[in-house]
Amino acid sequence: MRDVAQRYGELLSDVDKAWRDALKTAATNHTTPPTTLDPNQEPIRQVLYAPDSPASVLPGASVDIEWFFDENTRVELAKLHAQIDKWIIEAPGAPPHALILADRAAPRNARVFIRGNPANKATKCPASFLEVLSGPNAVHFQRGSVVSNWRGPSPAVTILSRRA
Repeated sequence: MRDVAQRYGELLSDVDKAWRDALKTAATNHTTPPTTLDPNQEPIRQVLYAPDSPASVLPGASVDIEWFFDENTRVELAKLHAQIDKWIIEAPGAPPHALILADRAAPRNARVFIRGNPANKATKCPASFLEVLSGPNAVHFQRGSVVSNWRGPSPAVTILSRRA
């Protein structure tokens, strides 16, 4: 089995090198980059570079794909991601930047982990405001629902009046 893995590795490596060389040649000669390799290599190139390839990285944050991995891999992935974030923030010449919090494009309900263990999941629970603050009749979150259902002065007015 080791021989099979080695041969596949060499095959994938050779096709990857041929593709990179073709792109480099096109860039050097200022010509249009190729879209395919020769017919014998193209199916293998598609395994590496097609949009639905197992080798392609999914768009979005790593937390969106972490459920593909076992717990030890997720922990290692989180450590590596933290190192990247630290480097981005502390790198010499790093521009000043603001941190943002963005909602997912398609919100979904979260699962509660029993005793904080991700391997021991309880049922899904709908996203809603804290009952201790909103009372027992809290409505589930919808886009902008907290701001639109606010029962007091607007947050901006509150901030301004506290500064005065």
